[in-house]
Amino acid sequence: MLFGSYANSIVYGALSLTESGLPTYGSVFCRLRSIAVDARTSFLEMNSYKFVPGHSIRVGDKLTIGYMACWEHRHSLALAKLAKHLSVGQSESEWQALLICSDGKNRENDDFIEAHIYGGFNSNAVESLAKVPDKNLTKEDKLDIRIAISKFNRLRREGP
Repeated sequence: MLFGSYANSIVYGALSLTESGLPTYGSVFCRLRSIAVDARTSFLEMNSYKFVPGHSIRVGDKLTIGYMACWEHRHSLALAKLAKHLSVGQSESEWQALLICSDGKNRENDDFIEAHIYGGFNSNAVESLAKVPDKNLTKEDKLDIRIAISKFNRLRREGP
C-alpha cells in the first residue's frame, strides 16, 4: 500500500541507537553503514502493518504529512513521536527503550520507527552484527550465530 510497484524492492528495519534491534524479527541484529543506505532509506513512525489499517489508508491515498521522514530528518520524526516521553538527563539507553519497545514474544506488541531501504544491501553495507539478547535459541543456533558473527568480525578486520 505504501510503496506500490516498489514494494518488492524494500528491505525493512528499525531505527536504533545501539547494537540491539527487535527480538521478534530474528536472532541477529545488523547495524548498517550510513553511507551505504542513507540516500535510499526512509522512515515511518511505526510498523507499516499497523500504520495502514490504523490510518484507514487505501490504494491511491496520499499519506498525511508528518508520519514519514527521509534519512537526514529521521531525528525530527523520532522527536515528533517521542517528545512527550523525553526529559532532561535521560541516557542513551533510556532513549533506546523509547525507540524500540518489544516484549520479545509478539510482533503485535512491538513499537518502533520502521526503516525502508530501497534496493537492499550486501555485506559491505553491514557495520556490525550482534546476537539479539534474550532470544530463546537452541545450543546449535547459538553456536551458529557466534561463528557467523566471529567470521564477519574477522573479515572486517582483515579487509577484502
